[in-house]
Order: sequence, then structure tokens, then C-alpha cells
Amino acid sequence: VLVIDSTAKVSSENLISKLKVYKLPKDKPAQPGMKEVKNYQWTNFGVNSISEEVIKASVPVDIQIIPSENEFEKVQSFKISVSPDDFIYVQIDEGVNFYGNYFLPKMYNKVLKVKPYPVEISILSEGDIISMNGSHQIPVLTRGIEKVVFNVWRLKPAEINHIISQS
Repeated sequence: VLVIDSTAKVSSENLISKLKVYKLPKDKPAQPGMKEVKNYQWTNFGVNSISEEVIKASVPVDIQIIPSENEFEKVQSFKISVSPDDFIYVQIDEGVNFYGNYFLPKMYNKVLKVKPYPVEISILSEGDIISMNGSHQIPVLTRGIEKVVFNVWRLKPAEINHIISQS
């Protein structure tokens, strides 16, 4: 998701008409007087390292509007399909019409590194006592985790009141 925060309210349709997003190549292409650079860190030099040759070597990214509550908002969100740790070049051309008939006077551009997905694990209930009969499943939400290990043990019926008093 690409989130654009502006100082004035703008409609997502107006903004997307002037918005371009490119997935930058992994390696910086050779340019006149410069060799190709492997595994280039595009954010080190920002937009100064973006040239026409780089744009030609980049892949345009499809942009889809994520609808907001109101037609005009200061924060607009767009769905894009890029992988974590990719570098993207975002360009907003001049002339975007903001609420109140204000216009973006000059082009805005920025190089961004796509952040990796956050690693998360949580049990989807406050606490569970698994009975000996019926379902033996614990609902778990995971993101970015390949393996989960549980330690499960049996409680004597006389100890259950003690465990409940501790929670």
C-alpha cells in the first residue's frame, strides 16, 4: 500500500491521474561516463540518481485506488504490487488540483524502499482450555512466521482453580 499525505485535501481520482510509480532495477544501469553498479541502494542518493536511462530500465507499477470515506482527503491510499526490499520511484506531476482550486506548482518525486512485512503472532482468544472431547484447535494469527511450536500439558482437575486464580 502506498500512502500519500498532503497538506491540502485532494481527490484520489485527481491524484492518480498525475501519479506514476516505477519499480527501480536491482542494479543501476551503465550511463555515459559511469559503470553499472550492482545491488545499488537507490535511497542513498535519492532522486538525484534517477535519470531517463533509469526510468527506461524500470518497471511501471499498476496503481489502484483504495477508496476513502470522503471524496477529498489529505491522506490517500493506493494499492501497488511490489515485493519487500524493492526500491520504488514515486512521481507526482505538476498540476494536481487540490480542494479550493489550488494546484501543485511543480513536480514532486521521491525514492522509497519498500519495508518488509511485520512479523507477528498472536493467539486469537483470551485464553483457552482445551477439553478432552471435541475440537483440539487453538486459533492463531501469524504473519511472516514459517513455524510455530506449542507446549501443551495436562492439568489435574484439582489444580484448575489454582490456575484460574492466577489469571
